[in-house]
Amino acid sequence: MRPSAIQLDAGVHILVDMEWAGTIYRLADDDLDISSDNGDIHYTSSIASVAIPQTVAPLDTVGEPQAIPVEILMPVSVPDLVAQGHDLSSARCEVSRWCEGTDYEDRELLASGAVTKPEWGEEWESIRFSIQADVWDDESLGPMDASAIVTGENWTYITTLTGEWLGLPYPEIFGAPGKVDTSLYSTGVISGSGAVWVWANPVADIGGAGPVTTNVYGVVALLAGHHVSATEVLMNTDAYPDGYRFKVTNGYDLVGHPVAFVNWYYSAGSTPADVFAYDVTVVYSWSSGSVYGLGNASIDASFGTDELQGRIYVGWKDATDATLGGRMDLRSAGDVLEYMLSKTHIPLDYGRIAAAKPALQQYKIDCVVDAFVNPWEWIRDNLLPILPVSVVRGPRGLYFVAWRWDAVAADAILRIDTDEDPEVYRTTRLQSDTSKVKNQFSLEFAYSYRNGTRIGKAELGTEPYDPAYPMRLFSPLCAASQMQLRNPDRTPRVIREALVTSVIYDIPTAHAILRARADAYALPWLPARYNVPRRLGYAEAGAVVIVNDPGGGIAERVALVTGRTVSAEYVEYAVLIQSRPGRDMYST
Repeated sequence: MRPSAIQLDAGVHILVDMEWAGTIYRLADDDLDISSDNGDIHYTSSIASVAIPQTVAPLDTVGEPQAIPVEILMPVSVPDLVAQGHDLSSARCEVSRWCEGTDYEDRELLASGAVTKPEWGEEWESIRFSIQADVWDDESLGPMDASAIVTGENWTYITTLTGEWLGLPYPEIFGAPGKVDTSLYSTGVISGSGAVWVWANPVADIGGAGPVTTNVYGVVALLAGHHVSATEVLMNTDAYPDGYRFKVTNGYDLVGHPVAFVNWYYSAGSTPADVFAYDVTVVYSWSSGSVYGLGNASIDASFGTDELQGRIYVGWKDATDATLGGRMDLRSAGDVLEYMLSKTHIPLDYGRIAAAKPALQQYKIDCVVDAFVNPWEWIRDNLLPILPVSVVRGPRGLYFVAWRWDAVAADAILRIDTDEDPEVYRTTRLQSDTSKVKNQFSLEFAYSYRNGTRIGKAELGTEPYDPAYPMRLFSPLCAASQMQLRNPDRTPRVIREALVTSVIYDIPTAHAILRARADAYALPWLPARYNVPRRLGYAEAGAVVIVNDPGGGIAERVALVTGRTVSAEYVEYAVLIQSRPGRDMYST
């Protein structure tokens, strides 16, 4: 966040709050009185040194939190408290950055955790220790509730089921898995999830006190463990791959879990007391036009009337609005990522998550989660490989950084200028890094749940655009990369990256993923580090900045912050400068 002009002109201070021996000690780099919601808070000038590194590898996850070294002079006799049995390693410490003119609640929390490896000497000597951020080992399973499974507690008729269906979790649907462009499949829908049998005992209907018909009741297939907005789905089987359209009903299982399902009937002449139980006094209809219930005698027997309980596959005609956690839209990548993170036991930094989500809204996630998974592992395996995002463990909890590789100068929140500000200077030599360059991209997507294959392949590279191949796009960045690098024989150097996903069905999203990969990887990276005064230390990882460093040949270049080290004396930024033809300015 860009600070106000008043904040830029104000002093910036480092605060240390240490809780030990039943007391909170408040120390800073100067004597301070800070207003708060609960009155003024006094800080004593006692910080000798502190350096807080925050580094995020672009498009990679962050490993274990780093230990942060701190040296402070305590306003009490540490040896005396230790002699009284107060172990210094039992203390907890928090370090924050505060701007003059703001309240205590507005401070930026930089680090929080347990005191480790404390060192002390005489009472007049400073103490040294490290802050070890809390490590969260999460073994959560989800995302569905642990009780949302096929059991006798939840369903009346499970004695009709074969063993393979018992104990299965209710599927969770994101977006519209199986809905594809007709250029990929003529009907516009393929199988994107599977149905789960919860009643499979086909019995002939007696026709509402009339003659016996060949339609059956007693077949119910569960689609989702939540309500959906889709009113119809296309379902098929291995025996009948063309499939039929079926009516979707929202309801509840016996204990109140919201569910979406396909019943044996299309509609009932009067509202039955139980939407699942057969009522001999009710006249049922099994179809309306070309939309069916599972018990219709005219559809293929593999949908339930053959008593074999075979697998049924589901293609979602409409985007589903899952009422998971009260949310009505779980399709945009930022929403799905936040939702899955919320299913862990790890604290979340919702403020930073909210700030990152808009940059991910263009990516549409369509998929099913139909098994208990570790949510973090699911994110790592399905979202991180395709999204321009890193997941970070911060002092307030887990959050993600969205990398804006297509950023322009107008997006910058900070200017790092070694030519105009004598307090700004580069601390490293410059070195171009081509080790991560890739310049020909492909993504296989649109996963058929029934076949286990993907019917879509998006490509981005140097082939000229051809309307006959709309999935293949031309990239000026890829062309520039291949011409710039070249092979030893001077031919363009092609470095391919082939991605495969099961969570994308949308063509614009597939192309957006590849464009982001080209923005990130097509041209060499130029990492650099700059020291700036503390008043300019507000940009966090992922922030867009402008770098002007004539001494290094860097003129008005857009860069991304990949790290920040905050100390009592200065702030050091790690930035990644990347060339982008048509965006960056070069001197002539």
